[in-house]
Amino acid sequence: MKNNGWWVFLCMMLAFVAPVRAEVNDNLTAISAAFSTGNSSKGLAIVRQAFADLSPGQSAEATTLIQSILADAPVELSGQVVVTAIEGNPALGNAILAAFPVLARQNNSQS
Repeated sequence: MKNNGWWVFLCMMLAFVAPVRAEVNDNLTAISAAFSTGNSSKGLAIVRQAFADLSPGQSAEATTLIQSILADAPVELSGQVVVTAIEGNPALGNAILAAFPVLARQNNSQS
């Protein structure tokens, strides 16, 4: 009987995670499409909203999201993408910067 409780808990967790993961994938697709068509302002707006939608406790998701976005973003927009992500959710700023060990070390040394 005790094992049934864990299965219920696991199923409930998966039910909550699946919609969040689908939304992140939709955001990545929209961001990639905007950047690939040269519409950087639309891409940056979607980046800002994608990070604004994350809760402060989703630091792992923020790290993964910024890495995924930058993999598709034009190199010349990399800085703007990182700044826009942090502006979208300042509470996740350290997690976003932690995605890049060199930036994280510089940020910690300036504190």
